[in-house]
Amino acid sequence: MERGTRRFAIAWALAVVLSTGAVVAVAQSDGESWRHLAVGEAFTGTPDTAACMRQPDLIYAPLKAGESLTRVMVVLREPEANAGKVDWDNAGAAAARRDAVWRAQSVVLGRLGRAEHRIRRLYDNIPAFSVELSAEALAALLADDNVASIEPVQQREPFLRQGIPMINASAVRGTYNGQGVAIAIIDAAFDYTHPQLGGGGFPNSKIIGGYDFADEDSDPFPNGSNSVLSHGTPVAGIAAGALADIDDYIGGVAYNAKIYALKVAQTADGAQWDDDILAALDWCITHKNDSPTHPILVANMSLGAGQFFSACDGASASWSTMVANLINAGIKDIVVPLLARMILELAGVDFSPEYPGGDPSTVQNLDMVIEIVV
Repeated sequence: MERGTRRFAIAWALAVVLSTGAVVAVAQSDGESWRHLAVGEAFTGTPDTAACMRQPDLIYAPLKAGESLTRVMVVLREPEANAGKVDWDNAGAAAARRDAVWRAQSVVLGRLGRAEHRIRRLYDNIPAFSVELSAEALAALLADDNVASIEPVQQREPFLRQGIPMINASAVRGTYNGQGVAIAIIDAAFDYTHPQLGGGGFPNSKIIGGYDFADEDSDPFPNGSNSVLSHGTPVAGIAAGALADIDDYIGGVAYNAKIYALKVAQTADGAQWDDDILAALDWCITHKNDSPTHPILVANMSLGAGQFFSACDGASASWSTMVANLINAGIKDIVVPLLARMILELAGVDFSPEYPGGDPSTVQNLDMVIEIVV
């Protein structure tokens, strides 16, 4: 079932609940117990410490500040009929998985009833969604046995630094040049008119597909001339820009690879929301084999925020679930430079606060900007 149809079906189900006048019970934590709230009753509780809620202070901060809604990511328990690994290359198995995910989403969202909420993202391949909701709706989710995790939706920012020689790519790209591979690059925006990125419209011979999750359209081109919003252009050039000898530019690491451009920036500073990034990763699973000769085998995100000083595998259920499904789908190379930067800093590598070669949007200097690959 297509996304638009799914949204309609969920909205229709909610309309039926509302039109019948049914009272949907929600819950509020009072210390060790739960009590039901009448629809419309104000939530007065303190941040819940249930195991399924992560970083409750961030979740409750907007509500404490007087806003009516807060933004969360909700991960559901795996549908029993679809537990275990999915054969993503089998069209029937993939369709069954997506149908099970949609049903799980519909059940939980249907239980919210009249509690105020606005759906942001429904994911096709993992049992999860993001939503802006009231404290009343949040309490309902906390009381729902089908909810495995609730966490805040956070913003990420562009991360990009030094170049090909630093990752020793010059020594191997003569043999391993990306032939037969597509790289999904999740970033701010992409100037696909650049000669080393196809030099034409969209799609073209280099950037063969993609989507704009920021504006919800099919064109990942930058909105305006803000250089931060062109961050995806140098990232794409570093990863798979065509060979050329222009000033300092010598071509991408995997210059024969194709690119899927997935735009996720929504603000002037290039920041991106978690749920939009996850929607782009979800898209990669669905569209992995759009090009039989260049399947998506790599996903790149030159983005980040915050720091970890210990094991972080369990820090986010939504990210962990998505990455597990990507790997299961055969997208096993997931590039996130923040982790590599931290490792290299611990090893004594010095990172300049400025972009070598100047403005990162100056695409002639694509290879002068670092992309650490792990």
